[in-house]
Amino acid sequence: MTHPNADDQVLPVYHLRPARGWVNDPNGMTYHDGRWHVFFQHHSGGPFHHLIEWGHASSADLIHWREHPIAFGPTPEGPDRFGCWTGVFVPGLQRPAVAYSGVVDEGLQTTTLLRWGSDDLDRWSKPEIVARTPTTDGVRIMRDPFVFVWGGRRWALTGAGLESGAPALLIYGADDPLSWTYAGLFYTGPEPEADDRYAADIWECPQLLLTEDAAVLVVSLQLDGVLGDVLSIVGQVVDDAGVPRFVAVWPDAASLLDLGDSYYAPQLVADPQGPGALMIGWVRQDGLPQETHKVAGCLSLPRRLALRDGGVVVQSDEALASLQLGDYVDATGDGSLPEHCLVETSAATVELAGSLDNEIRTVVVHPGDRAWIDAGVVEVYPETGMPRTLRADPGTWRISSGRPHIRPVLTISMS
Repeated sequence: MTHPNADDQVLPVYHLRPARGWVNDPNGMTYHDGRWHVFFQHHSGGPFHHLIEWGHASSADLIHWREHPIAFGPTPEGPDRFGCWTGVFVPGLQRPAVAYSGVVDEGLQTTTLLRWGSDDLDRWSKPEIVARTPTTDGVRIMRDPFVFVWGGRRWALTGAGLESGAPALLIYGADDPLSWTYAGLFYTGPEPEADDRYAADIWECPQLLLTEDAAVLVVSLQLDGVLGDVLSIVGQVVDDAGVPRFVAVWPDAASLLDLGDSYYAPQLVADPQGPGALMIGWVRQDGLPQETHKVAGCLSLPRRLALRDGGVVVQSDEALASLQLGDYVDATGDGSLPEHCLVETSAATVELAGSLDNEIRTVVVHPGDRAWIDAGVVEVYPETGMPRTLRADPGTWRISSGRPHIRPVLTISMS
């Protein structure tokens, strides 16, 4: 059987991705010296998840990205020799640092590691262990640190799963960046059988947005090793004998952050220049044959997460206005769309259909919505409600009903 050349693969052009290899969770997002820096889970050897490194890209406007050399990768015989997994930029230190999960073998147990960075964020020290999985509170596994400041002190969350089968978040004191102190369970949520809409046996990639009178937790759901949805939970961080804990009204405080099936592991970061928190997630693309693909996955378009009237609001970032759009075009005779375009409608609802592994996938675009198509990726941003992220095979998105407005996207993102 003759396989097409991987260089013939139709790739996203305005979603952040590496030139080659695998990409999953965004990591270490920060605004540094006038540029946004986004690190990401990466395997440069091929389009599959293996021996994960940290890729690195930066942008002045969240649209035009420059790919940097790989920041760092597994350390031979080190605490991350099987992979440098998800982590964050550590705030409030005199020099750049990132904290992340180091994995040593296929058992996937982790330790939390810290590396110091150069001023340009291109060079990083060897890893140092700063926290281990606790042996108390019935903790089965932990991963994915998130560091924040509360009550004048530095704290860290990690996602976790308990022996009981429930997901949890752990809390560590992190005033000493090189030696974190376990301080118990930050939040456990409901029992697994209490609300099967949000079933998980581990919460991954925790993020926390703090406002003056409320807080929003963001967690990615995993159950029996299968990746699920992304959940936000509204509540408050309270003082429990000097240790922060999260309190929420369940399940009314919970909602999904994306209504598609291809969005996972978003990361939040405060924006010194804009409203709300910047949020970028992973647009999943699993199971690609190496011989026919040079890239698997990409990161989402930039979004904004805010808390309004007690509810979570997610909108596309204003940066999308700077994408270079062509003149309006019509769909072809069979209804097929340009591989990189914006689809809108001002009157009637439009339905788009694509094919993934010979299965039909559909998405509805209502008046006022904006649907960004980039190769196989589609992200729909409604006037109200949550975005929807889906994938189909590139070139298969078509109009199945309605007459939308179509504008090609001309911007090339990576350099």
